[in-house]
Amino acid sequence: QLSVLEALCVGAPAIVTAAGDARAYYPEGLAWACVEPGDTAALAGALERFLASRAATVEAFAANGASLRLLHGEAAERAIVDAVTAVAKRR
Repeated sequence: QLSVLEALCVGAPAIVTAAGDARAYYPEGLAWACVEPGDTAALAGALERFLASRAATVEAFAANGASLRLLHGEAAERAIVDAVTAVAKRR
């Protein structure tokens, strides 16, 4: 989940499976980019949709990233740093 939130917060297009609470980070206009696990047809369709309208999709993801940064702000960045630090300590 953190990798999805991290990518989305910087506005990177992220086509993912709906694991955990991933759907919560995708507004209605980008819901197509969060597909059900195991649905390869939906995943292929999402990738094709992204490639067919790349410029508009990148713009939509950038706007979503701005919204997520406003909603989650430092909390999102802090969660990412904490997760990476925790993994590093276990190694």
